[in-house]
Amino acid sequence: MKRIVVPTKSGAEWKRLLAKPDLHWKPGKSAMSAAASWEAAGDRFPGELSAALEASKDPDLANLELLLAVPEREVELPGGLTTSHTDVMALARNDRGLVAMAVEAKVDEEFGPTLGEKRAAPSSGQADRLKYLHEVLQLEEPLPDPNTAKWLP
Repeated sequence: MKRIVVPTKSGAEWKRLLAKPDLHWKPGKSAMSAAASWEAAGDRFPGELSAALEASKDPDLANLELLLAVPEREVELPGGLTTSHTDVMALARNDRGLVAMAVEAKVDEEFGPTLGEKRAAPSSGQADRLKYLHEVLQLEEPLPDPNTAKWLP
């Protein structure tokens, strides 16, 4: 895949970027809703995302200025057979510096299995992907399962 980003004129231009456009491009579903939300926001974050960032009270996420939004950014992860698609990869800045974020859009779908569920029944390559994410995020302890109060091995 080329690393060239082309500005859009409407959310409809996002459809061709989907891994399975005929399956995922439907009114009221995540892909089409995300495209409409980001396109309507123009050069800012969509309102719901901006509110969530501000509500975090994290100074690194306060008053962010959107610099770039890349829809359906393909990400290669070890252990996978295909690339993963990040709904929107955003680059932003505030007075504290640059922030890169991956945004997963959801309307009425779940995010998927929890880390605990994945660890209990790992798919092929799952351990490789979790190890890779652990290293990239420079974590000293394993990622926790949000459904438990303790760190999982």
